[in-house]
Amino acid sequence: MQFPTSILIAFSLAALAPFLVKLLGDRAKWIMAAGPFACLLIFAREFQRGTSGLGVDPNVVTWSWVPSLDVNLGFFLDGFGLLFALLISAVGTMVFLYAGGYLADSPKLGRFYGWIGLFFGSMLGIVLSDNILVMFIFWELTSISSFMLIGHYHEDGYARKCARQALVVTVSGGLVLMAGLILLGLAAGSWQFSEILAGPSLAGHAAYPAILTLVAIGAFTKSAQFPFHFWLPNAMAGPAPVSALLHSATMVKAGVFLLGRLNPTLGGTDAWFFLLTSVGSITMLWNALLALRQDDLKKILAYSTTSVLGALVMLIGIGDSQAIQAAMVLLLAHGLYKGALFMAAGAIDHESGERRVDFLGGLSKLMPFTFVAAALAAFSNAGFPPMLGFIAKEYLYKAKIAHPDFLLPLLAMTLIANMCLFAVAWLVGFRPFLGQKKETPKTAHEAPWAMRIGPLLLALAGLVFGLNPGLIDQALIAPAKSAVMGASFDVELKLYSGINLPLALSAVTLLGGIAMIRLYPWWRAVKLPIPVAEEVFERLLAAILNLADRLTNVTQNGRLHRYVGVIVLTLSGFFALSLWRSGSELGISRITEAHLHEWILVIAICASAVMTTLAKSRIVALLCAGGAGLGVALVFAFYSAPDLALTQLLIETLTVILFALALHRLPAFKRYASRSKRSGDILLAGFFGLIMTALTLIASHTQAPSHVADFFREASLPEGKGRNVVNVILVDFRALDTFGEIIVLGVGVLAILVMLRSDKPTQSKQNET
Repeated sequence: MQFPTSILIAFSLAALAPFLVKLLGDRAKWIMAAGPFACLLIFAREFQRGTSGLGVDPNVVTWSWVPSLDVNLGFFLDGFGLLFALLISAVGTMVFLYAGGYLADSPKLGRFYGWIGLFFGSMLGIVLSDNILVMFIFWELTSISSFMLIGHYHEDGYARKCARQALVVTVSGGLVLMAGLILLGLAAGSWQFSEILAGPSLAGHAAYPAILTLVAIGAFTKSAQFPFHFWLPNAMAGPAPVSALLHSATMVKAGVFLLGRLNPTLGGTDAWFFLLTSVGSITMLWNALLALRQDDLKKILAYSTTSVLGALVMLIGIGDSQAIQAAMVLLLAHGLYKGALFMAAGAIDHESGERRVDFLGGLSKLMPFTFVAAALAAFSNAGFPPMLGFIAKEYLYKAKIAHPDFLLPLLAMTLIANMCLFAVAWLVGFRPFLGQKKETPKTAHEAPWAMRIGPLLLALAGLVFGLNPGLIDQALIAPAKSAVMGASFDVELKLYSGINLPLALSAVTLLGGIAMIRLYPWWRAVKLPIPVAEEVFERLLAAILNLADRLTNVTQNGRLHRYVGVIVLTLSGFFALSLWRSGSELGISRITEAHLHEWILVIAICASAVMTTLAKSRIVALLCAGGAGLGVALVFAFYSAPDLALTQLLIETLTVILFALALHRLPAFKRYASRSKRSGDILLAGFFGLIMTALTLIASHTQAPSHVADFFREASLPEGKGRNVVNVILVDFRALDTFGEIIVLGVGVLAILVMLRSDKPTQSKQNET
């Protein structure tokens, strides 16, 4: 079974989820968890190839989708994608099972499984896509599905606000990313990641600064980097399963994945280094400090997640062998322990009704399994041996020390951030369970097994990989590192590397972390003098909405006159700008070739149009307008287009008759517009007329070669059985299009008839009254 099948499994599961839940009820969670577990088995087969070249020799599968646009439904799997796919599938399996217990009594469980299945499949699509445009489609699908998941409790206004905030930030970043990906494809000459990565670096390309900036902004918004970090903690308004999946192993790491994926093509420059290390280090330190200002378990975890994401971005920015290796180990360790901690926090909230740290304590005897899972995950989060998190922290320090410039400022920021994360581990993994038992809204008890299995297995995986890192170093970390570096590397992970500077820094982290725990109450009470990014965002959003409201009041004031004026002015402006920039010739010299009868006809049409605007009676204005239409019909007749002339004549006749029937029902003719308004209308109409005249002259003067026109002219008689090319196009080559237009007109007529009929009873009642 090929690895792209995993995406099909996920989407099929999402489509069937509501029906399965309705049919099987609580038992549906086992079938839903079987989907990501099947994906895990598929990638486990690829895991066996880890030492045979997935790092630099990816497995590529391609199906043609839109050949004319060079858009293929292509997927490729290398070591980096495999690391993500395994992590997504493993955490996804646990979360799908966990959600069945967490939302067991919810009537919206089926809908929840549908959206989280869509999200799961979209995330797999991001890490497996070979085509840039296909990857972007999956990228936006994660934004849409996460919006629905964060807003799962849509009855709550706060949840709706947080979901909207996440959508605005990630979709805005997605628009910026789309521009960057298009530039990337044009600069590289390919839309396939496999070909772009195999080609030369784009560092010397003229578009490199723009590509780097746009791609980085898109990645920063998705991975909640400063100053876009605020949306992720607010996304905790969603259920705990959402937090465990979206914010440990999937969505928030999508930006990190994209930066790592493009490292061989865009990395290795000073701009790449300074942009990623500065943004990543600021995010890492600032969010670690913000995590200790929270008392909500999920928000503490959310800010600490953003801090680790900053560390990953910083490591990719450094970009050398030690940094990328540290990033791969930290990526895996964080996905395991943070998924377990989010599920443990959700279990505490679900079974006690409380998740504020100050109101929790003494739960270890009441929730022993949850306590074991939380404690193991917290040890890994804090960087305690023998957990995988300890190895990740050691290599994080080694990456700063081994760099030729030593990177002392980044090392100091990393040290402080790790001290804060040590305190976070205590607050989430131990404080709710130790000490005196506190009263909670619900009588606390152990969570059901569906909610225990996930955090226990993820936490135990961190312990197993920490005790025996040889299970993953060559088979998983080495291919991932090789894919990000663009060259083959061997990796040997060790739990203990002797007494050295990284170990000493770990000891300093331990002492500093204990100090941070002591300072936690004081730091929470400190008032920050600077506005947080969320306040800036809300003010900016309010300003944009206010501007939109004002523009709407000006352009959409309920009057047709204003609507038509705005549309005409906008079109005229764009056309005028295009004409000015193109420098096209108007072909005015051809006007002198016109014959006398043509001049007479033009003057008559213009006179009819002027008389229409000056008429004091609606009937006179209607007849003058009809005269202008008749003149146009004569133009068609003079230029050998009798069918068009006949059509124009029939339309003008019907228009005059219909308007005449309607006009006699209107009140007496009266000028409602002032002289200044009429003057403005004259100027606008004149400007529009000049632009249309210029476009007509350019079109008649420019004879661009057209293969389409040649085809229709040659195929009209043998294939369409008609000599009139226009008619053959309308009723043969574009028959469905013409039929669609007829349907639209028919529906419009029916709508008008319904409106007229619905008005009759009202009029009769008014007459009776």
